[in-house]
Amino acid sequence: MKNTDNLTIHKNNFFIKGKIKEYSLNTLKCLNAIYYYVQINKNNLPKDNIFNIQISELRRMMKLEKTSEYSNIINDSLLQLQEPFTRFNYIDKDGVEWEKKNINIIRESGIKKGYAHSYDIEIHPDFVEIMKVKGDWTELTFQNAQSFRSKNSMKLYEYLSSLKTLPLERKPHLTLDDLNAIFHSKHKYMSKMLELIDRCIEDIKGTDLTNIECITDKYNKTFRFKYGYKDTSKQKEAIRINKKHQQKSVEEEEIMNSFLNKLPQN
Repeated sequence: MKNTDNLTIHKNNFFIKGKIKEYSLNTLKCLNAIYYYVQINKNNLPKDNIFNIQISELRRMMKLEKTSEYSNIINDSLLQLQEPFTRFNYIDKDGVEWEKKNINIIRESGIKKGYAHSYDIEIHPDFVEIMKVKGDWTELTFQNAQSFRSKNSMKLYEYLSSLKTLPLERKPHLTLDDLNAIFHSKHKYMSKMLELIDRCIEDIKGTDLTNIECITDKYNKTFRFKYGYKDTSKQKEAIRINKKHQQKSVEEEEIMNSFLNKLPQN
């Protein structure tokens, strides 16, 4: 495998906007590694959705080279991805509409006898569809996405990356509830959320996102992020293509919020 620093994934914003269950930092890194394997095989997917991945490659992609406990960490991460969570207002890959459905990202994983150096990982077919490069996605490099010391830093980095091409006036005003959904946190006060954000911003320094500033509106109790980004030649075309998807997504949210605000209050 080539150097992981040069690898990229095009991650569906379903994962980035807090719509999956809460996972540990290592589990999120494991998810990114599996994501990469789905995308490089998207034109030749196994019919049973079982991917064979070398343990040494998972270790490197999850940045576990410096720990001797990598085997247990990988196994625990795969077990977390096998835990079910509930999706609401959900349309599966066959077009069936669900009011709610209990689902997991990985159905099964294990090491076959005689094949001690690799995992067989069966991914739920609905998530294979989500992981394909389509719709509303964000390009991430492994060098940045896998480098963080906390899951909150990783989540904030991915969220800000999903909006980085939008000008400040188009970036959303986020409420406490919005940020709690992204972080899977339960903060009730802006001050506590700002403490978390400040720690994350410090951790994000040195990536492709620059000069991050969190602007607060204490009257409306909202947060807004102002920042720049390093636009590498490799990413320019992906950013240009994805920009219209990001703008459309924000516009759809604004239309829905406007509609909800006009509804009579109980």
